[in-house]
Amino acid sequence: MKVLFDANVVWDVLLKRPGFAASALALAKVPEPWISALSIANICTIVGRSKRDRISGPLDDMQRKLQIAPVSGITISCAVNLGFADFEDALQVAAAEENRVRHLVTRNLTDFRSTAKVEVLSVSELLEKLPID
Repeated sequence: MKVLFDANVVWDVLLKRPGFAASALALAKVPEPWISALSIANICTIVGRSKRDRISGPLDDMQRKLQIAPVSGITISCAVNLGFADFEDALQVAAAEENRVRHLVTRNLTDFRSTAKVEVLSVSELLEKLPID
């Protein structure tokens, strides 16, 4: 199962936020976790204002554990056509569509909507879909 994780879910894991253990569980259980290149850029900018010594750990973790969905001109055109109020959220869905990632997981369900190609889920909804070990 391919799943693109929105930056807010990855943040929960990187920052080890109390009360968000389900985010870490979801990332660990998904056979093919993805993140968009846009999310990586946003996370690294916030973590260290792009200073390599501050972002190297989180960046290495993300690159080692997650597939990266590029953001291309096609992604941008698709995002514009989606007509979301928040363009960044539209880019996430468009990146998932372009890479044939069927599910996108976020904590921000109010700003996202599913498309014919991508189902938007919360962490708990994703965990319900995953096989029980």
